[in-house]
Order: sequence, then structure tokens, then C-alpha cells
Amino acid sequence: MGFVLMTIALFWLVPAREAWMLYFIAAVFGFAFGTGVIVSPLIADLFGLSSHGLILGVISFGYCIGGAIGPFMAGYIFDTTKSYQLAFLVCVGLSISSIILASLLRPIRRVEYHM
Repeated sequence: MGFVLMTIALFWLVPAREAWMLYFIAAVFGFAFGTGVIVSPLIADLFGLSSHGLILGVISFGYCIGGAIGPFMAGYIFDTTKSYQLAFLVCVGLSISSIILASLLRPIRRVEYHM
């Protein structure tokens, strides 16, 4: 649900022209992004605790890379097009791909050995 709300909020940014629209969109996006606190329990539920730290570290690294590259790319898009609309649409596309990838996640099956 968080990815869906983020995608909707990012899509609404494209036609937004008034300040109240930006405040509303920021509230929706912030609420959706706040659902990110469930990442650690979700990892534990899907993959167990034996590799929890490694998986959480890889996901956090991905957040850091996106946080470093995203503003640079959005600024570059603005400098070349004089608009943020394309940057917002790129974010919508990335968010949709996140929805698809997240929907493919399934818990791992634990192999039980019987003696």
C-alpha cells in the first residue's frame, strides 16, 4: 500500500500548480513513506532471521544510492528541460516497478530435515 500511495502522490505532482496541492501531496507521500518502518519486520517474516542483517543492509544501501543519485538526476533533468515534470514521471515509473517487484516477493520455504 505504501508504494501505491507513493506512486499516486508522485503522479499528482505532475499537474500540481498551487501550494495547497503540494502540501496535500507531501502529506500523502509522507504517510506512504512512513510505512517504510515495516521493512525490518517484513524482511524477518519473508526471509527469516539468519540473514536478516545482510538483507536489511543491502536494502538500506539501495536507499542510500537512490538518495544520492535521485536529487542529482532530478536537478539535471530540470536544468535541461526547465521543468520537473519528467523527473516526477521517472519517479512514477520507478515506483510502479517497485510495486511489481514487491508483489513478487514470497516467503522462503524452510527445508525440514527428518532423521
